[in-house]
Amino acid sequence: MNVNRNVNNFKNILIMTLLLIIFLYTAYNEVYLNIISLSFGLMLLSGFLIVSFLVLKISTKRLLSYIVTIFIIEYIKESIGVNSGMWRYSSPTGNYILGVWSWVLVGLVAYTISINYFIRWIRKLNLSFPKWVNSIILFFISLLIPLTLGKYSKGIDIFFIVFYLSLLAISMYFSTKMEFCVFLGIIIATAVLGFPSEYSGSMSSGIWTYAYNLKYPPFFLIFGCWPLEILTQYTVSGYLSSNIFYSRNIICHYSGEYIKYNQSCFSNFVPRLRNPTCISRKILGLSFIFHDDDNYILMQYCLF
Repeated sequence: MNVNRNVNNFKNILIMTLLLIIFLYTAYNEVYLNIISLSFGLMLLSGFLIVSFLVLKISTKRLLSYIVTIFIIEYIKESIGVNSGMWRYSSPTGNYILGVWSWVLVGLVAYTISINYFIRWIRKLNLSFPKWVNSIILFFISLLIPLTLGKYSKGIDIFFIVFYLSLLAISMYFSTKMEFCVFLGIIIATAVLGFPSEYSGSMSSGIWTYAYNLKYPPFFLIFGCWPLEILTQYTVSGYLSSNIFYSRNIICHYSGEYIKYNQSCFSNFVPRLRNPTCISRKILGLSFIFHDDDNYILMQYCLF
């Protein structure tokens, strides 16, 4: 088991090393290296450091599905924003792939801090609501986009509308399958990361600029678009890793050790816990979190 875990970690470290190399090469190739500000550089460095903790806990399949999902979604989003004139990138080449790779890093950071901090903190508050409440909250969040667009409404086209309606439909559907603490933890992560990420890349570095905001990022972008994007990244990547990269094994994280079980052994494991309580069943059964008097136990598909 330790050998398999070490192999998984080694693969993840290679992937993150490759991601760092690609990021630096893209910054060089698109002529952004000389304008990256100290704040944006520190954001990137702290992002890679935070994600380094993730690679020791996540499966390679989950990590790859997350990176691919984020890249596709954000490439489409950036293309729509640039072509509509809502924002622009300052590269002499006119390219914006650095912005897409920046989003890949931000998405991974959002995943890391939500599952390791916010979700756990909210769970301790014993907040519990029916799952349909998630979709209602998300719907009202999405209304912030049309209500706060302002002058940016001039750049709205059919591609923007279809894109965000698609994200809304996907995220609302999957949100009905999420525990409230998981849903809220992800929303809080987007609120924490949104402003500093947009500000450091735009106002601080000038890597991208907004058409009508010179001093601060657009409200609709941070509080309307970000939650839809992050939630879609989280849920779609989970769906891909559990269906396309399907595995019948369950990995139990108990007292700091990973133990491999077949699904048929699942019921044999739970009685070992003292006062076990299932406190979270994440998206589409991708993972189960149990809690007993002493430990959080993560039981997750597709770690290997």
